[in-house]
Amino acid sequence: LHLKRRHADNFKRQRSKVGKIVKSGDRYYSEKVIPFINKIKVKTDKYIERGKYDKAMDGVSVAADVLYETNQYLLDPALEKQIVKIAEHFAFSPETKPDRKKILFYDGFGLDNRGLAKIYLKCLVKRYEVVYCTLKRYKENIPEILSILGEKSKKYFIDEKEYGRKVKTVSEIINKENPSDMFIYVFPSDVAAITAFTAYKGAGKRYLINLTDHAFWLGNNSFDTLIEFRDYGGYLSFSDRKVDKDKIVKIPMYPEINMNNEFAGFPFPFDEKKQKLFFSGGALYKTEGKNGEYYKLLDRLLDKLPSTVFWYAGTGDDAGLKTLKAKFPDRVYHTAERKDLYAILSKCAFYLSTYPICGNLMTQYAAAAGVVPLTLKNGNDGSGSLKNQDKLGFEFEDEDALIFEAEKLVTDDVYLESKKTEFIDSVFKKEDFELALFDLVEKNVKTFGITTDFKKDDFNTVYLERVKFGLIACCVAKPRRKSVFDYPVYYFGGCMIKAFRKICDKK
Repeated sequence: LHLKRRHADNFKRQRSKVGKIVKSGDRYYSEKVIPFINKIKVKTDKYIERGKYDKAMDGVSVAADVLYETNQYLLDPALEKQIVKIAEHFAFSPETKPDRKKILFYDGFGLDNRGLAKIYLKCLVKRYEVVYCTLKRYKENIPEILSILGEKSKKYFIDEKEYGRKVKTVSEIINKENPSDMFIYVFPSDVAAITAFTAYKGAGKRYLINLTDHAFWLGNNSFDTLIEFRDYGGYLSFSDRKVDKDKIVKIPMYPEINMNNEFAGFPFPFDEKKQKLFFSGGALYKTEGKNGEYYKLLDRLLDKLPSTVFWYAGTGDDAGLKTLKAKFPDRVYHTAERKDLYAILSKCAFYLSTYPICGNLMTQYAAAAGVVPLTLKNGNDGSGSLKNQDKLGFEFEDEDALIFEAEKLVTDDVYLESKKTEFIDSVFKKEDFELALFDLVEKNVKTFGITTDFKKDDFNTVYLERVKFGLIACCVAKPRRKSVFDYPVYYFGGCMIKAFRKICDKK
């Protein structure tokens, strides 16, 4: 009862901050999601008391996935306390002094062409023996990362069948290698890795790389230093995650984009002499919400600019794109992500950022290719992607102004060309990143200043528009879950939804 009252009060406070919200999502969140999270916490406490740590970690992971997808607050103290309790069971401390020549990098994503792993590893291998850890199932997905690591770096591929086994494996690697510094780069719900680094009691320093700075994640007790890539992330970590300012450091990311991959061709009919291409990409969930505003904007752009063809590359629910394609059958195309991204962007009149959630890396990729990343602003989201961002004139509060700018880029080749150098110069450079990272590790120096002077926005409203049974059910029914008997309705519901989607995709 105490848990229910406390979290109901917490929800009311959060709701007052985000302002007006979509009623159906609001109702489902307050009436279904919050009680479900409370139920998980009660079960998890019981599992911890009984020493059933795998079941306990599974519960924390389920809760974290749901809280990440609904994203109404960024820190859950009860879940963090449960992780600390579980970590006490796995607590360990290396017996020797840490090796100053070794740095451990735990990669929970296992991706070659997305995220930040490659830029960190490219830097760290220059001066250190890197101990790289990732999951066994990612091994075939990371040829470029393995090439960067080379023969000198040690590589560990971890089995994830059991949460407790995974915690112990990570602990054993740290104990054996005893690195002076450890970089933690994980999914928001990677409870086993987070538990292992929370359980660590040694002399090495732990750095958590905050990739999902705008969303909920676990791990407030797993790091000594939190690395942000922009000021807004630092602001949220200080204000909402309650991280001590002294623990926060900013190291702006630069886009790791392969400029040498040749263009692999258009996967659809396209006349480069008569037509103009504009492009967008990333996970499609970033285009959901705000009453379908992203697709309405696309509709207006295609209608206003009849010579254009739109190409979206990314994964997720493509219902909005299918509807758009039905109206513009020869001008809207959707494909999977491609390795020749730089070459594709170089052929574009402009890049259109996703909305209501803007992709910071995609903004940087476009700018690196000299392409204007036209962006419909949504509060503070997307801030800090480029140098002198406020002066570049690519972000718009008003759709009409964005469409006017798009028309200039499509119809005026001289104007289009004049923008290239300006945007290429706005991208953070590899040298800036590496200097800041080495200064942090070797001197504990913060090269870049960081401001936490931001106004609250209603960004979280976007997520409430997506809240429904299917979203929660798919969180519970993720692979390797142990939730089948604890949350059977959501679990089997999620399995059925996923099976149905597979059938639809084959048609």
